[in-house]
Amino acid sequence: MLASVVGPEGLREQKKRQAREALEKAALGLFEERGFEASTIKDIAGAAGMSPRTFFRYFASKEDVVFSQPGEEFAVLKGLLSEEPVRPPLETMKNVLMRFAVHLQSQPPEEIRLRAKLLARSSSLRRRGAEEIETWGEELARDLAAREGVEVAPKHQLIARVGLQAMVVAGTTWGGEEESSYPQRLTQMFDELESAFLEVRTEPTL
Repeated sequence: MLASVVGPEGLREQKKRQAREALEKAALGLFEERGFEASTIKDIAGAAGMSPRTFFRYFASKEDVVFSQPGEEFAVLKGLLSEEPVRPPLETMKNVLMRFAVHLQSQPPEEIRLRAKLLARSSSLRRRGAEEIETWGEELARDLAAREGVEVAPKHQLIARVGLQAMVVAGTTWGGEEESSYPQRLTQMFDELESAFLEVRTEPTL
């Protein structure tokens, strides 16, 4: 009866999604309990009631569990950028990242807290995060330049990378406190950046 409603392909996709979610839940639970480095793929698969071979059907590494959907998230970010009216690159980047922060805020707060905690504690995850940011920054810099109809310049690279780093720091220092939202924390990061630049500009030269 169920197969006639959703179809055999729908059932297969549903089972794959459930298996992936079970592995992800087991992995994040172990990472929180034991730490990222101390949790093995065999441990994760066992906690999910699966084999290590099954784990590798869904994830190429433990790092991929923490960065489970970077491609999908980046597609959201690029979509938000494409919707922005043409304006100065810095203003564009700030507006886009604020809207992206609202999107990220829709994720379960406990999951946001855990991923931020793992990044803060694991050097291998920080390296992976830096690689993701580098890739995102390069493409966003090209997009910012294309909106102006010019070649990529250092200012586009700087704006893209600094904006993304502000988003990362906002996530790792926010941790999901109830008294403020992730977008509010990101706003604080941008305010602190602007204050820091103003301080540099107003410092007397020797």
